[in-house]
Amino acid sequence: MQTDSEINKLIKTKLAYIDQDCESETRKEVNDLYSNIKYESGRLRVPDFQSVANIMVSVISCKEKRFNAEISRILSTSGGFHSTDELERAKKHVAGYFEGERYLHRFEGFLGGVERAAARYGLKFDRRAYRTDIASSLYEAGVQNSTRRALASVHAELAIHLRNDRVKTPEILPGANDIVDLKPNFMGLGINFNALIKRIQAKCRNDKT
Repeated sequence: MQTDSEINKLIKTKLAYIDQDCESETRKEVNDLYSNIKYESGRLRVPDFQSVANIMVSVISCKEKRFNAEISRILSTSGGFHSTDELERAKKHVAGYFEGERYLHRFEGFLGGVERAAARYGLKFDRRAYRTDIASSLYEAGVQNSTRRALASVHAELAIHLRNDRVKTPEILPGANDIVDLKPNFMGLGINFNALIKRIQAKCRNDKT
């Protein structure tokens, strides 16, 4: 089994820290919303569920932005990826952070928490009365769109740091100097028409044989 390069090990370590930070920050916001649930003036006070959905989806854009910034910093200072294999391994690792299944069930978990909070007051939380189905649909759509956008964005950031050290040689571009005469004239580079005509005639002969 092929081991990760040093650059990919560093990327994995840094992204894991960022992932934890974004999750921790979002979790704190969600916990604050839980703490505001209370029974007051004869009714249960709950958060605006669409706002909750937006906060929970925002963890994905948090990772996207910070991943891109850290990847750019690491690869700009290290010289970038030395091979496509190295790049593809990094892409595969990043993809794991933006799998929809990691996020899709979180809003349902939040609603379960609201039900438990209501039960502490001897109440039953009626989801239909609060139309949580609308917020749930918005959340699912937000997760799908955000994960797709984030994955494309971070993959693009990785790809621009693939080094290309291949130098074009006469073997790669055969006979280029037969066509272009590199002597400057008043119009720029002069075209060697005799060489060009010979090449065309030779091609015609080859096509006939």
